[in-house]
Amino acid sequence: MSITKKCKESGREFLIDDADLAFYERMQVPPPTLCPDERTRRRWAWRGKDFYLRPCAGCKKNTISWFSPKLAGISTYCEDCFKADSFDARAYGQEFDFGRPFFEQFAELNRRVPKHSSNTMLNENCRYIISSQQSKNCYMADETDYSRDCLFGYTFQRATDVVEGLYIHDSEIGYELIKAENCYSVFYSQNVFNCSNSAFLRNCRNCRNCLFCANLRNAEYMAFNRKVSPEEFKRLWGEVFSGSRARLEEQRLKYLAFLHSQPEPAAVMINCESCEGNYITNSRNVRDSYCVDNCQDCRYSTDLHFSKDVYDVNIYEGELMYECNHAGPKGYRNLFCQIVWFASEVYYCVDCYHIKNCFGCSGLKKEEYCILNKRYSKEEYEALLPRIIAHMRETCEWGEFFPVSMSPQPYNCTMAQRFFPLEKERALQRGYAWLDEEESILEEAEHEIPDSCYDTDEDASKKVYICSQTGRKFRYIPQELEFYKKHGIPLPLTAPNVRIDDLWIKMGRRALYQRRCSKCAKEICAISPEDAEWQVLCDGCYQGVVV
Repeated sequence: MSITKKCKESGREFLIDDADLAFYERMQVPPPTLCPDERTRRRWAWRGKDFYLRPCAGCKKNTISWFSPKLAGISTYCEDCFKADSFDARAYGQEFDFGRPFFEQFAELNRRVPKHSSNTMLNENCRYIISSQQSKNCYMADETDYSRDCLFGYTFQRATDVVEGLYIHDSEIGYELIKAENCYSVFYSQNVFNCSNSAFLRNCRNCRNCLFCANLRNAEYMAFNRKVSPEEFKRLWGEVFSGSRARLEEQRLKYLAFLHSQPEPAAVMINCESCEGNYITNSRNVRDSYCVDNCQDCRYSTDLHFSKDVYDVNIYEGELMYECNHAGPKGYRNLFCQIVWFASEVYYCVDCYHIKNCFGCSGLKKEEYCILNKRYSKEEYEALLPRIIAHMRETCEWGEFFPVSMSPQPYNCTMAQRFFPLEKERALQRGYAWLDEEESILEEAEHEIPDSCYDTDEDASKKVYICSQTGRKFRYIPQELEFYKKHGIPLPLTAPNVRIDDLWIKMGRRALYQRRCSKCAKEICAISPEDAEWQVLCDGCYQGVVV
C-alpha cells in the first residue's frame, strides 16, 4: 500500500508507492524522511563543481582540486600521494562509541583523513580536470573518461576535440553541444544523435549537412527544415562560420525564432520501456531519472549507466545501491556512500577504492572488514555491524545520507547550487556553509575582444579580457584559440565557467510535469510544464511530425 509523507526539510508531501516500499524493504532501510528533491540536493551538496589550485598536503606541489584553498580544517592529496602505498588511512582509525551519534563520530574521522583532491586517475596532460580518468589534453572538464582534447564541460565520454559540451558520447569535433552521441563535426546543437557536418540542430537523428533544423530524421542538405542544394548549403555554412560574431549572432536569432514554431517531445528517450524522466536510453522501468542508459528498475537517479535495482544515486554504475554520490564502477550494495570505486557491501563510506564489507570509512584502499577505518576480523565485523545499525536506528540516523552540514564543501561550490540554487542568506539559514568569491588576481591591462577570431594575434592567450556577464577577468588558452580559428568560431564574450553554466541553463531544469499533449490532449509526463510557450507532444503525436 502506498503511503504519503511530509518532507522534514521542505514541508512538501510526497508519495512512496508500493514499488518504493518493496525496494526499501529489500535494502533493509526505512522509508525516506525527505522528498526526492531534497534527497537529491543533500547528495549533490557533497559533490564539488568548481576548479581550484591548492597545494597537496603530501608532496606540497600545487594541484587542481575541487576543494578551495580557503577551506580550513581539511587537507588534500594529489592523485600520486593519495594512491601511494605510504598513505594508509587506517592510521586514522577509531573505535565506535555507542554513547555518541554515528554522524558525529564520522565527521571527526572524515575531517582528519586527507581527501583525494580531484578524484582523477591515469590522465595525461590534463591538469585542470576533476572526477575523470584515462583522458589526454583535456582542460576544465568534469566527469571525462577516455577522451582527448576536450575543453570546458561535463561528461565527455570517448570524445575528441570538443569545446563546451554537456554529455558528449563517442563524438569528434564539436562546439557548444548538449547531449550529443556518435556525432562528427557538429556545432551549436542539442539532442543530436548520429549526425555529422551540421550546426544549429535540435532533436535530430541520423542527419548530415544540415543547418538550423529541428526534429529531423535521416536528412541531408537541409536548412530550416527545407531541402537545399549542396551549393546553397556551402554558402550558408560559410556565413555561419566566417569567424565574425556579428554575422553568427544574426543567424542565431533567426534560428531561435524558427525553434519557437517547432514542437518538442515530452522527453528525450530512445529504446525505453516504462520509463519516466529525460535523456534515458536502452532502459526499462526507470522513473524520475535523468541522463541514464542501459538501466533497469531504477528511480530518482542521474548520470547512471548499466545499473539495476538502484534508487537515489548520482553518478555511475552498479546494482542494489541506494543514496550514493559516484558509486561504481562495479558497485554492489553500496548504501549512503560518497565516491566509492569498485566497492561491495559498503555503508557510509567516503573516498574509498577497491573495498568491501566496510562501514563508516574514509580514504581506504583495498581493505575489508573496517569500521571507522579500523580493521576487524570477519567475525568481529559481522558481530559489530548489526549493533551499530541498531544504534543508528535509535538515533534516527540509519537510512539517511550524510547531512549537508557535514559536507566539506560550501554549498555554493557544489552541484547542489547548480540544480537547487540558493542565495547566500537562505543557504546560511538552512545551516549550509558558504564561500565568498574572490576577485580575479590577474593584473595585466584589459583588452577588447575582437569581432572576428581571425583578428587575434599570437599573444592573444597572454592577454586579459573582461567577462561581459560577470565583469571578472579571464584568459583564453592557446588550445582554445586554435580551435576557434580552425573552425571559424568567434571568441566567446564570457569566461569559461559562465559558458558552462549557460549550457546547464539551456539543458533545462530536471523536473517532470503532469500535463496534456498539445495536439491530442492525452495526459503525459513531460519535462515542460503546461504553460510552456511551445508545443509539447506525446510520443505518438511527436512521431507523426518528425520529418
